Amino acid sequence: PQEPPATHHGAGKAKARKVGKPPEDLGPPKPERRICMVALRASGAGQESCNQDYRYCGLHQGKPMFKASNGAVIYFNKFWKMNKIYKTTGW
Repeated sequence: PQEPPATHHGAGKAKARKVGKPPEDLGPPKPERRICMVALRASGAGQESCNQDYRYCGLHQGKPMFKASNGAVIYFNKFWKMNKIYKTTGW
């Protein structure tokens, strides 16, 4: 007598696996950081091109950064600084 061909049990079935942590294992929610000031106006700057309206454009070193339409920026790097161009490495 001839034996039937060998078969693999479960062949063709997808196995489920866990990816990431379930929500209950993530711990308590982290507090949100919100920024209320989204725009400001600078005047009286020594560099006339810095006297502009600025809009919030993101964070720089964990503090809000603001950019004017002409590319001038206000940012924090040890203290608040203003630059006539979009550059945070010098002022």
